[in-house]
Amino acid sequence: MRFPRALLAVVAAAATAVPVSIAVTAHAATSDDPPRVAQSDFYVNPESNAYKWLDRNPGHHDADAIRTHLAEQATANWYGDWVNDIPLSQYVADAESAGRMPIVVAYNMYERDCGGQSQGGADTPDLYRQWIDRFAADLGDRPAIVVLEPDAVAQLLAGCLAEPDVRTELLGYAVDALAATAATVYIDAGNYEWPTDPAQVAATLEDIGVQQVRGFALNTSNHYTTADSVTRAAAINAHLSAPAGFVVDTSRNGSGKTQSGPMSWCNPVGATLGEHSTYSGGPADAHLWLKVPGDSDGDCGYGSGIPAGTFSEKLAMALITGDYV
Repeated sequence: MRFPRALLAVVAAAATAVPVSIAVTAHAATSDDPPRVAQSDFYVNPESNAYKWLDRNPGHHDADAIRTHLAEQATANWYGDWVNDIPLSQYVADAESAGRMPIVVAYNMYERDCGGQSQGGADTPDLYRQWIDRFAADLGDRPAIVVLEPDAVAQLLAGCLAEPDVRTELLGYAVDALAATAATVYIDAGNYEWPTDPAQVAATLEDIGVQQVRGFALNTSNHYTTADSVTRAAAINAHLSAPAGFVVDTSRNGSGKTQSGPMSWCNPVGATLGEHSTYSGGPADAHLWLKVPGDSDGDCGYGSGIPAGTFSEKLAMALITGDYV
């Protein structure tokens, strides 16, 4: 596997060191202890879109900023209905060998995104079951932080699905599959304002088995402040039969929510980078870069004309500098 030169020394050193963070966090998915991982202990994706852009644009005037602020920072690697450059089994094995904790997102739900900017996913419920079984098998007994199906719970409660009962069953199936791995699993539970009722979110999380895993994730691909997400987590936990752990996506919440309206989540003007991936020390288990900064949310907002998941130097530099022109 090709590693960017900037990472070779780090990876070589880590491979010979005792992987303390991996050893500490190789616990059952239902452990009461959150993964205690420092910023430097998270695995950096060597094949991220930011690194690919740098490979194509080595002399670009923004290359140093994008390398330092984005490419060399730990982000989640997303897996779904596309060919990922690094198969999941290899990705978690590489991270383990490097003594680092990988962050991965499972994003292949049937009826994904209700036909929105990130529509797609498994074509049938049975194909999703097969896919999540493979995903769990690829994780195996290797430690990882896994965020399960962004927006899947929120859209179930939003009423945009043709087969809501199927969604509930598939999420429960996925939780069962992932609970049998060594991963620390968080079910995506929306954001500070969506879905509206935290009691409904809690009830749905209970229905699909949140007590089998570590907890839930908030603010994935969104921009609400960490403080807002902590408030939301407390509201959800107040309705659970037992409190659950949670993580917050801080990839683009440095300026908080900068726009309002139904499309305010989509490449909003004014968004900036938030705190890098790190174990937070509480109340959240960790602050994580789940959304990959610089990758477009879709053909909307400041990313007009840029399809979802496509890296953009324009978007990247706006997040780094806060300069939207």
